[in-house]
This record gives sequence, structure tokens and C-alpha cells, in this order.
Amino acid sequence: MTNIDTCFLEAKPVKLPSWSKVEFLLVGCGGTGSALASAVARLMRLLAENGKQARATFIDPDYVEPKNISRQQFCDAEIDKPKALVLAARCSMAWGVEITGVVKPFDPAMAQSPDYSEIKIILGCIDNGAARQAIAESLTRANSFRQVPRTWWLDGFITKVIKSLFQKKNSDYNKPIITKECNYPFCRLLLIKNETEQSVATWRAILKYAPYDLLLNLSSG
Repeated sequence: MTNIDTCFLEAKPVKLPSWSKVEFLLVGCGGTGSALASAVARLMRLLAENGKQARATFIDPDYVEPKNISRQQFCDAEIDKPKALVLAARCSMAWGVEITGVVKPFDPAMAQSPDYSEIKIILGCIDNGAARQAIAESLTRANSFRQVPRTWWLDGFITKVIKSLFQKKNSDYNKPIITKECNYPFCRLLLIKNETEQSVATWRAILKYAPYDLLLNLSSG
């Protein structure tokens, strides 16, 4: 029997404030981020052609390594170069759009803007709970209950241990214990404690938490 995913029935329309400018913040330039970069540039080009001002910031502290070449959008000539700068230069030149590269971890201050004619869209392509927590904090700082949000977060959901999900059944894992729940305006942070080395992203996949549920693993603290 085929199971039909009906999650789309829960979809809700998104209401955006009036805007003339948009900034895309691509957080993470690894496997998913590097593949998404060109799509962001194309969208920026389309927005510009329709009278909107679009810019982007690619954020990642890592450098291209030989092991990245076979599964990420990089080549041998780019080894030892910052991923964010490589992608920013390539996409901005190819599509004639404004893209900046930042070689450091995401910081909530990066999503702040005093310009009320601009909206920000954070594209999360990261694989750790700390980075997601930073993004969640940026939404809390940037948005207000009194007005339509101007900063939005689209989470790509990545895991470093996808292979293990196919090798083991969910019952083989020790489910994490939720020790504390923190409610933020635009997400819910769940603090978990467990005795395994599985990543936060794995628990998200196994337990099927909603995208706005952030899991912070405290077992190594």
C-alpha cells in the first residue's frame, strides 16, 4: 500500500510586507548550499528584471578541500580557497548580480537591517544545531509581533550521517531525552541529552520534528 504525504494540506499562505529590496543570506556553502547558489543568482536576476533590488550574502567559514570536489560544486582549481568567496565570485560574474562572500560563521547581526523597504530571506544549508540556534536568534531580533515579519528562514535540513539512516532502523537508536523546551517567537528550541554520537540533524530525521523545532545536543557540554 502506498502512503501519500498530505503535509501540503497544512500549508498556509505567507504574507509579506510591502518591499522593494530583498537580501538572500545563504548560510552554508557545502553540498546543498553550493548547489543552491546558482538558483539564488538566477532568482536575483529575475527580480532585478522586474524592478526589484536584490542582493545576496553567501556565508561559510570553511575552505574547499579535495574531498569536496566529488560531491560539491567546486573544482580542483578552487582547493584551499574560501567556499563563500568562490561561489559569490562565480555566481555574481555569471549572472551579473550583487553577491558578497563572508568567511565566518553566521552571526545574528548579519540579518539586521534598518531599511524597512527590505526583506531578508535566510537559506539555511547547515548541519549543526548551534548554527540553527543562531539563525533562530536572528529572527527573534529582527522581527516584531506588531508587524508582518521582514526576515524569513527556509531550512534546507542537512545531516552528515545520512548513510547511517539507511544502515540502521529507527529502533536501533537511543531516542534523546528532551530536558528543556524554549519557545521563541518564530521557532521552538528543544534541549536534548543522549548518550550517542549521532548528530542533531539525525534526530530531526528520525523523530520527524517540524522545521521550526531546533534541537540542541547537550551531551558533549
